[in-house]
Amino acid sequence: MMSFMISAHDLYVAMARKKVKLCYIADDYERKVTFKKRKKGFLKTVSELSNLYGIDVCAIVYIPYNNQPDVWPSHHGVQRIVSN
Repeated sequence: MMSFMISAHDLYVAMARKKVKLCYIADDYERKVTFKKRKKGFLKTVSELSNLYGIDVCAIVYIPYNNQPDVWPSHHGVQRIVSN
């Protein structure tokens, strides 16, 4: 019976993501889905920066197919941070 040892480094290297080639996404549906995923990741990062470092952070994301921009943490929170 053979056994294999996998180190944490080997596991990390095996699970590493490939570099994403950035280019325009021609398919409208795929572009919207990708945008929603990246926006979610971006807002998560903004939230983590705020929590980890105790700083005031806001984000305003304008979406071409939506009349209202998305704001984080809230409209009131953005107004409070910008007015400082």
